[in-house]
Amino acid sequence: DFVLVDGIESGITKIPRLPVADTTGRPDPKYFRVWKNITNDLAASERRSNRRPKPEVVWRKAEDALLQLAGEYEKQFNAIQEASDLALKAPPVMILVCDNTNIAQLFFENISGQTEVEDADIESDDADEEQEEESSSKTKKPKKRIVYGTGKAFPHLFQNDKGRIRTIAIDSKRLEKVESEDPSATKDKAAKELRAIVNSVGRIGQPGQDVRCVVSVSMLTEGWDANNVTHILGI
Repeated sequence: DFVLVDGIESGITKIPRLPVADTTGRPDPKYFRVWKNITNDLAASERRSNRRPKPEVVWRKAEDALLQLAGEYEKQFNAIQEASDLALKAPPVMILVCDNTNIAQLFFENISGQTEVEDADIESDDADEEQEEESSSKTKKPKKRIVYGTGKAFPHLFQNDKGRIRTIAIDSKRLEKVESEDPSATKDKAAKELRAIVNSVGRIGQPGQDVRCVVSVSMLTEGWDANNVTHILGI
């Protein structure tokens, strides 16, 4: 029942602030239209067959915007960490809203330092290769495991480690499994863990308490109860 202005004045609506820090002297700040700035004048080799920009190109052209926003995030993070009120100790959260899942995956890996590899990728033994040839008729799907490395954007804030998840990627398909009525779907342990984290972002003592960055695709088309979100980057 509130109009937007009344909602802002009553303190129940966040006031969005657009990025204006720019020294280029252009009429519009560089990051005022981030996506247009990324996709403008791309060479044919920088696009996929469907004309969308390649994920690595998006990362290269958006990295400076991400770092600037993360720098502002760090100021907010430090202010909350220094607050005396224990109720304010949940970290602020930065959301990246990506154009598609391929771009989201690359940004997640670069920010979190977390990747998923197949065990076969790290075994290069000649004996293993011979054994693989002998058993090619009954090959099994390679197992995957998570590897933690160094993130490329403020790793001291957003890098994941074993037992501490600071950056998450919203996997809509996985979350839909948990919410479906299919009994077998609810057995997906990873999906359950992700749902528990997403539902408790910013809540002390719960699985999502350490989350500081969320990478998603078109996530803001639906409601989400996470009132400690402070920064949003649309790419």
